[in-house]
This record gives sequence, C-alpha cells and structure tokens, in this order.
Amino acid sequence: LYTIPVLIALFLLTTLYSFDVFLVKHFLSEADAGFYSAASLIGKIVFFATLSISTVMFPKVSEFYEKKKFSDVRRVLNISLILTVILSLGIVGFYLLFPHFVVVVLFGKKFLSITNILWVFALVYGMFSLIYSLCMYNLSIKRYTFIYFIALMNIVEVILIWLYHATLSNVLWMLMIVFFVTLFFLLFYTYTYQFKEEVRRADEI
Repeated sequence: LYTIPVLIALFLLTTLYSFDVFLVKHFLSEADAGFYSAASLIGKIVFFATLSISTVMFPKVSEFYEKKKFSDVRRVLNISLILTVILSLGIVGFYLLFPHFVVVVLFGKKFLSITNILWVFALVYGMFSLIYSLCMYNLSIKRYTFIYFIALMNIVEVILIWLYHATLSNVLWMLMIVFFVTLFFLLFYTYTYQFKEEVRRADEI
C-alpha cells in the first residue's frame, strides 16, 4: 500500500516537468519546439545532477522517522535542501557565464539562439529539484495529502501554457510561475507540520 502514493507522486512529478515540452510541440513551430526541447533538456541537467541528494535523503529520513528521532529528520531535510540549492546555483552560474560553450558542446552552433534563456531554464529546474526533494521527504514520513496539490498544479500548468504560448519565453515564464507556487506551497506544507509525538509532549509539559 505504501508504494501506491509513491508511484502516484512520482508520476505526477514526471508529468509536471514534461507537459510543457508536449504542449510546445503542439502549439509552436517545429523549429521553436526543437529549440525549446534542447534548452529544456540542458536545464534538466540541474535536476538530474541533484537527484542523488534526494535519493540518499529518502531512506535516511524514513529511518530516523521510524525511530522517532525527529530532530535528525529535520536536520537531514535541511542539509539536503541546502546541498540542492548550492549545486543548483553552481550550475545556473556556469550556464550564465558560459552559455555558448554549453550549447555548442551539447547541441552544436545551430542552437546558439537559446543561450539567452539557458540560465533561466537551469533556475526553473533548480526549483523543481527542491520540489522533488520536499515531495520525497513528505513521502518518507508518510504524509500524502500534498499529492492533491501536485495534481492540481499539473492542471494549472496545462491551462497556463494553453493560454500563453506565443513565444518560448511565454511558456518558460508559465513554467516558472507553476514551479514557484508549487515550491512555496511545499515549503509551507513541510515546515509548518509538527509531529504528533512532539505535540503530545508539549501538551503534557
């Protein structure tokens, strides 16, 4: 039974960072869709580079949670988020300083027109890396209600891109809005939660 919410969450997170590419292919020209897909793939390097952090965090948080070591649970979360931010900003900075080098090495000179938005894509997927880590954390402590919000944001993403897709920048900004709202919600959802055992102890005191 535990695998069911995990699989649903992973599916919704995958669609959250994939819908934009499918919609761009539908609404924009083949050339623009190719440029967007290339920029998106380069941006996703940020997510794949930080994925190992949340992968390690998941079992450690689950272990500490089962042992009721709640201070360690939060400590692991905080360290994971800090490491994700540092690594993400490092890649964003590299894209900002050397966009031509990145594009030429990965896709060739024909794609140099995406250099001006490359760092923005990296920033967007840096936010998604934090979203993913927060989702994995909540799954590891068996909190599942956030999944409804992720499902809602999938719908919002489709609607926004459906309405605002005139240029690649429009689509990118819609994606940024969706990820920013999702990240803000998950931070609030995660850090305002108190473990029941801690609340019980506070009442006894």
